[in-house]
Amino acid sequence: VDIEDANLPITDPNPGEVQLLLTGEFATLDPIRSAAGVASVYRLSDGREIVRLEGLDALNGPDLHVLLSAFPNPVSREELDQAIQFELDLGELKGNQGNQNYNIDDPAFNIDNYSQGSIVIYSARYDIVFSFAALSQP
Repeated sequence: VDIEDANLPITDPNPGEVQLLLTGEFATLDPIRSAAGVASVYRLSDGREIVRLEGLDALNGPDLHVLLSAFPNPVSREELDQAIQFELDLGELKGNQGNQNYNIDDPAFNIDNYSQGSIVIYSARYDIVFSFAALSQP
């Protein structure tokens, strides 16, 4: 499914106040677990924080979710579990292609916990990582 969510950082009423906090590119893990594109964390002018996936091209799988993790390069559930206290499930992947936004609604969210973390495409059904984007400051 190809998704085209509005580019919230650009369409923000005060685009000069939008902050790009973290960004990274998706990695290919093996022939059946891969994605391409960029994942970024933004703070919008109204204080909301979002994850934006741009140019996503991922292999499709069952019950895929977007996770924000403090673990830098997770390739397994065991590695994700090493930072489980800082794992946020942002919801089901809207589509395996396109540009997508995910709200970070957790009131305890602190960007400092994710400064060397990752955005993860994860199959909840099979408990496997499909891809990750290691995050760093722009």
